[in-house]
Amino acid sequence: MPGTLQLVQVTKTPVRIQTLLVTNDSVMLVNPDIVNNIFIGNDPGSQLISVPALGSVTLDAGKHDIWVSTNGGAYTVNAYLMPNGSNWVPSPAQVAAQISALGLATAANQSSQITQGGTLITNTGSTVTNTGNTATNVNTVNTTLGSPSQSQDVKNLTTGGNPGGIPTLRGTDNLGNATAQTIAANTNATLLNAVNITKPGFEAVFSLNLPAAAGTVPFAILQVIWTDSATGLTVGIKQYILTTGNGPANPITVYLSGPVRGNQITLKLRNQDPAQTLTYTYAFNQTSHQYPIDKLLQPTYAATAPITFSNTGGDPSKGLLASSSASIAASSSYTRLLACCNHKVKINLDNTVQVNAAALQINTPSNTGLYLEANPPTSTFKTTAAAGAQSESEWQIPNGAMVIQVFNQGTTNAITPNVTITLMEY
Repeated sequence: MPGTLQLVQVTKTPVRIQTLLVTNDSVMLVNPDIVNNIFIGNDPGSQLISVPALGSVTLDAGKHDIWVSTNGGAYTVNAYLMPNGSNWVPSPAQVAAQISALGLATAANQSSQITQGGTLITNTGSTVTNTGNTATNVNTVNTTLGSPSQSQDVKNLTTGGNPGGIPTLRGTDNLGNATAQTIAANTNATLLNAVNITKPGFEAVFSLNLPAAAGTVPFAILQVIWTDSATGLTVGIKQYILTTGNGPANPITVYLSGPVRGNQITLKLRNQDPAQTLTYTYAFNQTSHQYPIDKLLQPTYAATAPITFSNTGGDPSKGLLASSSASIAASSSYTRLLACCNHKVKINLDNTVQVNAAALQINTPSNTGLYLEANPPTSTFKTTAAAGAQSESEWQIPNGAMVIQVFNQGTTNAITPNVTITLMEY
């Protein structure tokens, strides 16, 4: 979405930064890659100024066009685009990863990298060896620094090859990504097919939209299928109902993370609209970070609601999934679409100083049976509050989009109950 924080896939093909910004935005472009440079310029035919690995640059995008590419390099960098950003500093872990990737200060290179006073530092004493599982101790290491010779005892050393294991870094590897791809109506697309997984966690981002002001079922179904490579058996499957935005100017972005359940993954995305083509952008990573549960969240509401629906208020990224306070005529109700999530939530129906009882229910969002419910759309939660009273409940949302419906249970007089839904971490 123009003017928002976003990933920019930088390749050999130049990308014009202004197409991703609100008019006259300044912008900070961050290169988070630990090895590869990216390049900027004011002409699509020439990008000569480098933004080095783990570097950033702040630019005034209102005066000249800005283009970014790899300047012919055959690699891809997922850069960060930060409108009105002014400061970015790589973490010590990223710097350490860069040093390791470049082969600096490693044991293999010390003989050529480290000298003192023109004399090479060498180990001329005893060698620590690994005998079984226990390293030998109390050896003498002699180091020559210029002319004098110094020695010291080295105790409790364990050697023998690389230590292995997972480093303190998050260790993120991209397994697949695509930009502005399409899926025909009522069609299932395979994004990843039995890709090997070697780390304990995963994270993903999806941005989806139908054509503007078109469609009747603005939803997609994401399938995450875990398999065992030795037998081919499915060992886990999760599905999520994702909302699709109203045109390319109002895409719906969702984030998903969770624990790995097998050593291979297949990722499928199904367009549920019966007539319109779905456009999607996605990235899927494996990571050494360990997630206790899977988490789905749509962090913001688009300016224009998905076709056939109305947005509720609230800011899911701040923990407020929904906030609504609308007037309801006697014996009437209104509905609002909730952001996609699968959190446990706290639901508050405040009917203070209202003259009629109010009711709130949470329904599945379509009559097409997105959740394979028996009689769609189906109510999955309901609470009431008497006139002048309130109710509060905790509830677990299913994996994806839902709709709230608020009722005036009186036969005369309008009421304006206040509804809030707050996200709970677990």
